Amino acid sequence: MSNFKSLLIQFCLLITYHSINASRRWSSRRNPGQSSRRNSEVLRLPISNTLEPEDVYTLQPSCDIKWSIIDNSIRYLIGSNENKDNIFYIPSYIYYAYSYLKLDNILVKFISEANVLNKHIILVSINSNPEINSTQWILGVFYLKLHKIIILDSNINRNTLQRHHFKNLVKILRLSYRILSYSSGEDNNIDLDDWQLIYASDAFQQNMATWDSGLYTCIHANCIIQKIFSMNFNREWLRQIYDASLSCGIQSGYDLELIKNNMSDEEIQQIIEEVCDDELSIKFITIQNLIMNQ
Repeated sequence: MSNFKSLLIQFCLLITYHSINASRRWSSRRNPGQSSRRNSEVLRLPISNTLEPEDVYTLQPSCDIKWSIIDNSIRYLIGSNENKDNIFYIPSYIYYAYSYLKLDNILVKFISEANVLNKHIILVSINSNPEINSTQWILGVFYLKLHKIIILDSNINRNTLQRHHFKNLVKILRLSYRILSYSSGEDNNIDLDDWQLIYASDAFQQNMATWDSGLYTCIHANCIIQKIFSMNFNREWLRQIYDASLSCGIQSGYDLELIKNNMSDEEIQQIIEEVCDDELSIKFITIQNLIMNQ
């Protein structure tokens, strides 16, 4: 029954994805010079194992950079770094499935595949508001050894502080500890008072007329991975990173049927139900020294 449910979910996502993508290809042939604001629909259903030539089109100025380019590029930046074994990446479509489709079991299966709490850093690409067709991208960062959760946002909003996404990141952290408890047979709860939540006040800021939040998400990820603090990168740099990822055979998706673990659906649900909402205290401070001194 669990395999049937998983196949049904994936089938529905793929059918919708391909129908929207077909419409997008038809629209781009009618008017290839249009802004990809219309193309943002595809970001809402990012379950695919194939990369399309038109993905590269979204790297042109004034286009919303597609999710597959962001995911591929960050995975390449991690994989080509000497500290790659200490960094774990949660791609945008896994976060989307967890946060917006409420498919918690997909996230649990994904993070249980890797011993994430032995990593130093976890990166998460986040489409900040897909339910209103937003393509504003932000980056979530866990510094696990330092007990810090950070959001880097190229369009800082002092009113919201991205509180909704901080809540989701805290839940991901708690889920990771509950999975560890399940696998080890020991109680591994965390005390959130020992953790600091930081909305980075010195995150690089985009020109809102350029639709560059996807680029800045990759720039911020590069800063974390390389331990630098520089925004001296552009879409051509991202194009080179993306091309390199394709040369390495990196794909933009996973077959959800290949995400396996030893837990039953009932055990996964129990872990999910044990994760509670937290009252959050978010600090609006700089992180440059933190990044460069790790």
